[in-house]
Amino acid sequence: MVDWGKGYVTDTEYFELFHHPLTPQHLALTAMFNGFEPPEIDGGFTYCELGCSRGLTSLILAAVNPKGVFHAIDFNPASIAHAESRARAARLSNITFHERSFETLTEPSTGLPMFDMVTMHGVWSWITPELQRAIVAFLRSHLKPGGFVYVSYNALPAWSDAIPVRRLLQELAATQRTRSDQAAGSAMVMMNRLAELKIIPPRFQDGLKRLNDAHSHGLTYLVHEFLPAGWAPYYFADVARALAEAKLSYVGSANLLHNFWELALNEEQRALISEVQVPEIRETLKDFRINNQFRLDIFVRGARPVADARRLALLSALSLALVAPVPDVFDIADPTGERLRPDPVVFKRIFDALQTGPRSVGELLSLAAVPMGARELVATLLDSGLARLWRKPNSDAIDAAARFNETLRETPFSQAATIAVPTLGLGLMLSPTEFAIYTTLCRGEAPDATAIATRILSRWRSDGIRPAVDGRPVANEEEALDVVTRECATKIAKNVPIWRALGMVS
Repeated sequence: MVDWGKGYVTDTEYFELFHHPLTPQHLALTAMFNGFEPPEIDGGFTYCELGCSRGLTSLILAAVNPKGVFHAIDFNPASIAHAESRARAARLSNITFHERSFETLTEPSTGLPMFDMVTMHGVWSWITPELQRAIVAFLRSHLKPGGFVYVSYNALPAWSDAIPVRRLLQELAATQRTRSDQAAGSAMVMMNRLAELKIIPPRFQDGLKRLNDAHSHGLTYLVHEFLPAGWAPYYFADVARALAEAKLSYVGSANLLHNFWELALNEEQRALISEVQVPEIRETLKDFRINNQFRLDIFVRGARPVADARRLALLSALSLALVAPVPDVFDIADPTGERLRPDPVVFKRIFDALQTGPRSVGELLSLAAVPMGARELVATLLDSGLARLWRKPNSDAIDAAARFNETLRETPFSQAATIAVPTLGLGLMLSPTEFAIYTTLCRGEAPDATAIATRILSRWRSDGIRPAVDGRPVANEEEALDVVTRECATKIAKNVPIWRALGMVS
């Protein structure tokens, strides 16, 4: 087989996912959060996604940001063909897809404009150094002064234990003369047999567990995560120095809580690290401490610091909205992975206010006895996944999002679906049950749990899918209907009011 993928997997397409840190709103938030002038996003802007795959993230962003001009690039023609088909179906005129390899991006024939924002999720750790240098050259020539870059990658030293076993997986898969997903599956069987006989010694157990965890998410994930020839984790210092060639400076992490050094390091540790004079080494040392596995970094070409008063004003003016039901016990992981439980009394006031509708950060802070700053409040709510930024959309965004969401009507009930939500400026993933409820409401029907459950089970039977409870298939039809009906009733009671507040359904 001819290898036109330069070592990347081309015989198995990656599945679609929406990545909310890539949104213009989140890039702007991370900038102001860390004391830098944010990009202008209320008017027109230019946006480029590198490695867009089937284009889901860029499609949704184009739909909910009709004033933006979007370009999305991937080298896989099948992925680009799929993305272009979706754009035509949704009649999105502000997005262009390009089938191109990264090393061709600086050629005059591309016709690409200068960009305010460039994003690349799941790219840097999965391509060769040659292609990384091509990306840096592209940023040097096509990123505006003041432009922002998002880059995610597997981080060292956390991935050190996986490097040897990942290499072995790659080599064993290469011995198979079959499709990459089948080859990876056979290689994993052999890897575990080798571990059982201690040919792979126990000291590599943690790394092997990473491979098995990826395998549990399916062969497609395993293949795209570990088989690309360019796969490599990186120290933050090396990525920062590479991007410095395009005059980029580090802004902060899109994982907002990771910007709080006091959550990652105690006072004595912070004092010692402060003795190190090089910023990228200080950030790398923090990764040693917290064992950071996956970095979501934002850089800017021309950092413009803002005064603390302006940062507070910018953050206080933001509005937040609930996107998921509030749990009975609210906790959140800190950068070290430990679970934190914010003051339940304080956050009950905050959640009670948000359950009545979107609220500005300033309003939430003004609630009696809320002893925290704007940064802490925003980071806690957004990193928990319970809330997102909210804005009042214009009619163009509402119409474009509705056209995109209409393209999802044939999605099977057995699959999750990502809905474009103009009030959030992003896509919201719905589980199969949630999607069935959502489509029922969009048809103007009453959300009857039994009727929806009956429809779901009928679709599942026609697709050859059996319902399950706690991983156990349910064979009895009556029991299956009872289980799915109860799940639908819970979702209707807890999720539908949130969707209505977000304008997703009427």
